[in-house]
Amino acid sequence: MHNLKVLFVHVPKRRGFYLPFGKYRYINMISQGMFAIVDLINRNGFETKFIHLGLEEILDKKFSFQQYLANFSPDVVIFSLHWHHQSFDVIETARSVKQTLPNAFIGLGGFTATHFASELICNYDFIDAILCGHADQPTLELLKAIEQGTSNTKNEAGKPFNLDAVSNLVYRTFNGFKVNPVTYIHTSENMSNLRYANLGLLDNYKEYIETFSYPLEYRESLTRQENISLMYMGIPLFPLATGVGCPVQCSHCSGNHNNLKLLTGSGNVVWRDKGAVLDDIKSAISYGYRGFIMGFDPMPIQPQYYLELFEEIRKQQLDISCNFECWGLPTTEFIQSFANTFDLTHSEICLTPETPSERLRKLNRGYYFTNEELLHTIDVIKSFNLHITIFFSLALPHETIRDAKDTVLFADMLRSKHIDADDYILVWPAMLEPGSPVFWNASELGIEIAWKTFADFYKAHRDGHGDSYSSIGYKVLNYFGDERDNGDILDFEREIQKFKCQHFCWMFGNKPESSRLECLEQRKKIYMQYGLPTDSLDVFSEEHDMYTELKEFRQKRDAGLFDGFDINTQGSFDEIAPILGVTEQQPFR
Repeated sequence: MHNLKVLFVHVPKRRGFYLPFGKYRYINMISQGMFAIVDLINRNGFETKFIHLGLEEILDKKFSFQQYLANFSPDVVIFSLHWHHQSFDVIETARSVKQTLPNAFIGLGGFTATHFASELICNYDFIDAILCGHADQPTLELLKAIEQGTSNTKNEAGKPFNLDAVSNLVYRTFNGFKVNPVTYIHTSENMSNLRYANLGLLDNYKEYIETFSYPLEYRESLTRQENISLMYMGIPLFPLATGVGCPVQCSHCSGNHNNLKLLTGSGNVVWRDKGAVLDDIKSAISYGYRGFIMGFDPMPIQPQYYLELFEEIRKQQLDISCNFECWGLPTTEFIQSFANTFDLTHSEICLTPETPSERLRKLNRGYYFTNEELLHTIDVIKSFNLHITIFFSLALPHETIRDAKDTVLFADMLRSKHIDADDYILVWPAMLEPGSPVFWNASELGIEIAWKTFADFYKAHRDGHGDSYSSIGYKVLNYFGDERDNGDILDFEREIQKFKCQHFCWMFGNKPESSRLECLEQRKKIYMQYGLPTDSLDVFSEEHDMYTELKEFRQKRDAGLFDGFDINTQGSFDEIAPILGVTEQQPFR
């Protein structure tokens, strides 16, 4: 048994605000890699605890993270900063750890942390290291080096560490920071030796499984049981790790080939051993899961890996469901094998054509297909009595409002001729992702972006401008062909949201008209919770859009008409601070 005590922390985006929901939490599902890292460290004899901070706050309204830290007193605290939505909450929680435990070593990992590693080390002096890329083995190396405590680098408390040999590490030194090369890269062998489904290491894992799945938000206006009742497909879904890598570039995706090569050392496709995947399935089943998400599909026209995996699932008579997220179009052989393998009541195949415009699809997607091929595939999927969800995007690079209107007509055609009433078509504007082609090459793609540094993402999610459902962080130039193109990025977001509300309000059902009425009812409930009158509320339209109503909502709050939720800067911090035990918000440097 090692001497170090290690705490792993998942922090969601805690205080999102979206009028149809009110307050909500986001990024509630823990990244696949974090479970594998915690299991690896635990297997190597370190005293390990693993906590989902958002879950603890849901289960116990009086939960104090400061007290939790005092009780366990970890030597090392490691946070996942994988999705940029977590930026503000992770940073402020890490700050609170250093205030409570000045001698604790604080590390961050995940794609967002990796992307902004140097900026994080330079601007936040309470962060000691960033674990970059694939961080399972580097985390183990880091802990062994800290425990050994010899040689030339010291943390703020003066404890000597030699971190020179730790792979994939950016860390603080007396003279600034040092960047160790990314030398640990996932292979089929090392990925297959990892265990991604040891859920028992997480505090309150039973409640985690029961509480979080799709939809991704957790609404504060509802009870925990009411949130559970909204669970997509009626069951919790476990994200299954089958591989890493991507051979293509999609305009909005940060997991593209070039960015993976930059962040992890390789963008090559690597598959896990199917026996290891089956072990994870069985482990997840033992903890209570019956549904699985398979979101890795880098070779859609060569599905041999999944055909063999599905065959083995059938042989072992595993009674499970599957939500499969296709990157391209699945083959007929794949669809048939899928239908023969999983419980169809809670299973579905997801397609992402992005747009009905073949021109735009070719410009924005790494996996191209024609509309004729798309419609044929949809018909094949439905011939096997499978559920289907089809995702489209708004505000793609090179898109115009005419293209967006074509999406309305195409979606209506799909509903009338190709899919059933209980199937879904979801249309969202894509959010800016660090590392995506839109992020790196905005001007070349006719895009103006609002968020360029970690500080920008931090501030957006701090100030209420990083709402996951209506903020996108960019503007497509010359999109409307009229005076609306003269506005700034926030103006563009408003116009896109108005278009989405008018034509694609399917959040509460399959028809925009009925869904807008349900949205109105949900907003009335939010207002009543704050003691506000609802008689002035109406369905969203060109004349009465979400941004107008949100402005009025803020004005009533600022006038002291209710003791409501402050979705501006200080309010977000003020709500979080008592839970964390933070006594003072430090200025951003």
